[in-house]
Amino acid sequence: MENLRIPYGAFVLVCDGAKALLLHNAGDAELLNLQVEKVMEQDNPKTSEQMSDHEGRAVYGTHRSHTEKTDIHDMNEQRFARSVAEMLSGYVSDARFERLFVVAAPRTLAVLRKEFGPQVAGRIVAEIDKDLVKHPVPEIERLLGGNSAGT
Repeated sequence: MENLRIPYGAFVLVCDGAKALLLHNAGDAELLNLQVEKVMEQDNPKTSEQMSDHEGRAVYGTHRSHTEKTDIHDMNEQRFARSVAEMLSGYVSDARFERLFVVAAPRTLAVLRKEFGPQVAGRIVAEIDKDLVKHPVPEIERLLGGNSAGT
């Protein structure tokens, strides 16, 4: 991954469809020191664990038709991404950050792009389509191109 220059005070969102870490850089661009600002999580089991595997049926008079299965897992991921975007809008309204780096799983990044309002979108410095949310913070620092302050 290319080395990013994340300046002091910049925020970094690391996100997938079920977990989001909002971090801020208490270090500098050369020596990242990402601190956890907020953690958001949702429990999102597989669709098969949330509903029946059988297709739905609709009856219209004498006609019957199949309905497509709803992907509840995907719907929950989209809902979660919307809640992350809303949280960031609140941070912008409170003037909590000026620069935002977004690191998200590709599908989540696509949803986030649609959900970010103009105030949040205007503060985005870089977008990286990688799923790093399961890594510990020092590993995220290393992968984003800065040596961690603890090493």
